[in-house]
Amino acid sequence: MVNLGSLKIAIALMMVPLSIVLADPATRSSSQPSTSPVNWFAMTADQFAKCDAANLPMPWENHDPVLLSVAILHETNRHRIENKLQALRYMPKLDEAALMHATDMSNGHYFSHVNENDPQKREVIDRVKLLKLSPMFVGENIIMEYGIRYQVRRKVYDVVKSGQRGVSYEPNGPAIPPRTYLEFARNVCQRWMDSPTHRQNMLTPHARFLGAAAVPGQTEDEIRFRKFYCVQVFFAPMPKQ
Repeated sequence: MVNLGSLKIAIALMMVPLSIVLADPATRSSSQPSTSPVNWFAMTADQFAKCDAANLPMPWENHDPVLLSVAILHETNRHRIENKLQALRYMPKLDEAALMHATDMSNGHYFSHVNENDPQKREVIDRVKLLKLSPMFVGENIIMEYGIRYQVRRKVYDVVKSGQRGVSYEPNGPAIPPRTYLEFARNVCQRWMDSPTHRQNMLTPHARFLGAAAVPGQTEDEIRFRKFYCVQVFFAPMPKQ
């Protein structure tokens, strides 16, 4: 058990994407979690899974960022509730923090919790502080995930359908379809749960809020397989004195 007093811990494991920070309580912020009028957030995970929006195909470009974030929130909370933990709430600024890092990784062609290119955004704690948040706890999971229903290591063929490039399991066959928002969220959350270090963040009792974002990759391989850089940010605010 970690003491949340004045301790500051930063963990960034390069081989296993996990970042946890317990912040020093020296600074305070009046920032409060935002609320969203979107009724997806009022649903249970099961209710959301049955709604039409959750089962829409997630496009490679210009996907709905709020719909993706709520899908990841519900899937995260489903695992937390199964483990008798408090559900997390949505905070739009955490989506911004996740988007900031996912964008930087995609643009910089790297996969790490540490942004070596910009000292102001080096660690997750730096990124949330740039957004005027004062954390008692902040954690981050990152992953690269296929946006299509690709079976890893199965042979594929390049195809062009309706003017769009894609890959198929058959020569000139149908392109592998995109995942739905729900499928994408379930896959990334299950992969995080299957990794002990990612699971630590998914099931941390310290977090109260969550945000997430995904950004398309830019390399030839990332475009071919519709890979996304996906980030989720866990947060608990510094209590007011």
